[in-house]
Order: sequence, then structure tokens, then C-alpha cells
Amino acid sequence: MRFKIDLSESEQRLDKWIKRKFNKLPQNLLEKLARKGKIKLNKKKIKLSYKLKVGDVIETPNFIIKKKNVVKKKNGKLNSLKNIIKKNILHKDKEKIIINKPAGIAVHKGTKTSLSIDDLKDDLKFSFEENPRIIHRIDKETSGLLVIARTYKSSVYLSKQFKERKVKKTYFAILNGVPKKTKGLINEKIDNSKNKDAVTKYEVLKKIGNKLSIVLLYPLTGRKRQIREHCFQLGCPVIGDKKFYKQNNKKFLFDSKNLLLHAYKLEFIKENLSKEEFKAPIPEYIKKFCISYKIILKNIL
Repeated sequence: MRFKIDLSESEQRLDKWIKRKFNKLPQNLLEKLARKGKIKLNKKKIKLSYKLKVGDVIETPNFIIKKKNVVKKKNGKLNSLKNIIKKNILHKDKEKIIINKPAGIAVHKGTKTSLSIDDLKDDLKFSFEENPRIIHRIDKETSGLLVIARTYKSSVYLSKQFKERKVKKTYFAILNGVPKKTKGLINEKIDNSKNKDAVTKYEVLKKIGNKLSIVLLYPLTGRKRQIREHCFQLGCPVIGDKKFYKQNNKKFLFDSKNLLLHAYKLEFIKENLSKEEFKAPIPEYIKKFCISYKIILKNIL
């Protein structure tokens, strides 16, 4: 079998490329084949640690590709999810897809989640041959911006940007109560971060007496449920956050069936060093909540 490497496949190790192509063949088998010269690059024996370049030609034995015995149920729920996600695509280019994820939809499967955006990878390929890759996550209950890389190469670049904190993330939230300071930095470890630092900046946009506040939050680290727990640590949990209401004996004045937390804005630095910015429209249920308290969002955002 012969394959020519294109731009999207370059800069990855040969053995990793083969495992992705052929359903994760055992490493010891690959090493044996490489030693015997059964795997060639540009008609020569090659080490599996070699990093692929555009135009490289790989020759391998005729592996029998056994597809995983997983039956994807193209049922009504999956088709409905596909239609919802496709309608909420805000941006699509050769590197990434930006989705405005509705609240209540999981990014990955979990013990209590049988359907997620991860199930839609085939449907989000569009004209591309590669499966897209989810490179970060937001909570099921949280709405807003989700980035999906369209190729292996773009997933490496974008993942690195998130890891190195070069992506500026802005969340919009409505809190029960008002933080003591108008602007601040929360630098408190959280329960599920395995003693790692968790840092969030915030600024109060508007407050209604001492009852509720509208804030923008800027997570500088990406711990699980970081924003929600940091707001709880401020004594001002996000309205609708049932998980953290239960941990506080204080009676809160406001509640909502929806979590009033929204991944509002993302700012990237592209490979050519230019900046790119995306915003997700505020959900209707947040707008209705604001209207009920005579809050005009366009005046503060």
C-alpha cells in the first residue's frame, strides 16, 4: 500500500500516523515490520520516530483494516443533534470549525451521557477526509463557543495555543449576589484540579443592588468547572448552578432551570501572527432573564 503525505498529515511521527490510519496497530508489530524493511519511506528503510514531511511517500504491507464493531444508531435523536449543531456553526475554514454550542448538549460522552458532539465527527468532516478533532471542552450545562480542529496539523497548533494560554477566553455570567470588588483575580485551587493552580480574572459589568450581578470572566487556566467553582468561592454562584447551590447553606434569591453561564468570546493568534476574534450570541433564555429585571444587555456588552 502506498500513501503520499499532504500538509495536514505532516509533522507527526511515522508510527503515530500508521496507528491512526490503521486503527492503532500494536507498536511491537510496527517495530518488527520496520526492522525487516516492510515499512518504507521514499523507497528506503526508515525509523518509526521519523517526523513526516509534505510529499513523503510511505509504503506499508497490505494491512487488513478491521473497523470497530460499533453500530452508530442513526436514530431521531442523533439526526436532531446533527441538525442543531450544523445550524449553530458560526465559522468554518480550512483549519477549524467554531460552534455556538447550546446548553444541555455534551461535548464528550460520560457515564450519564449517551449522545454528544463527539458522535458527530463523521458529519462534521464536510469535504475533508480527516475526522475533525475536539481540542477543548465546555460543560454540558454551559452554552457558547466550542472549537473543533479539522486536521491533525491544525489540532496540534490550536491545542498548543490553548495549552500555552495564548487563546483569550471570555465568559458571560449572571451571579447570585455581587462580588466585593468590581474587578479582581481569583487564584484559588479547586477540588478537581489535583492541586494545580486555577486562575480566573473577572469584572462586574452591572449590579442590581446587592442581589445579582452581571460579570465577564477570563479564565487563565482551564480546569474542569473552574469558573463555576471560582464564582462559588466568591460567595456568588452562577444563577442556575444546582451543583454549587447544594454546597452552600445560604439561601439564594434567584434561580433558573438553565445555567446562566455562556462562553461568549474567543481571541486567537493565527500562524501568520494576525488576530482572530469570535463571539457567540447571548442565548434567548439569558436575554429573557435580563428583560425580566429590566437589564438592557446591548448597553453593557
